[in-house]
Amino acid sequence: MNVNLLAKPEGRTWSFPLLLIMCLMVSVSCQKDEDPVPVPQPADPGDSFHDHVHIHGMVMHHSRAIPMADVYYKMGEKDFPGSSPDDYDAHVQADSTGAFHLDDLPTGNYYFYGTGWDAAINDSVFGGIPTHILGDSATTHVHVPVTE
Repeated sequence: MNVNLLAKPEGRTWSFPLLLIMCLMVSVSCQKDEDPVPVPQPADPGDSFHDHVHIHGMVMHHSRAIPMADVYYKMGEKDFPGSSPDDYDAHVQADSTGAFHLDDLPTGNYYFYGTGWDAAINDSVFGGIPTHILGDSATTHVHVPVTE
């Protein structure tokens, strides 16, 4: 049996319909979206974006709040600045429920670092988290995770 692989097949070929389908697929898949990506808007038309926000935070060890924890924060920081209080811009102490509040902070990047005592394990706990504070709400919630 002599088979010539380069020979044109007998009868009707599928090359033209296949080429047409491929061209249609390419032209449809390469179209530019008509609708631009929506820009976030305040929920209420009376609201606006804020230059300064209020922070409501909690210092947490797993699911337990750490009462009376010390919370340090540094503005303009995305990475851990260090464990010394001198590495931070300011300090606040959490209340007996582990909650802390900061008023009128400018928006931007912050690093929050907490230290405290977890009575459930009878050990000190510490840790921090980088946070980007947006101005889309007048109040921002921050949970500072700590561990032993």
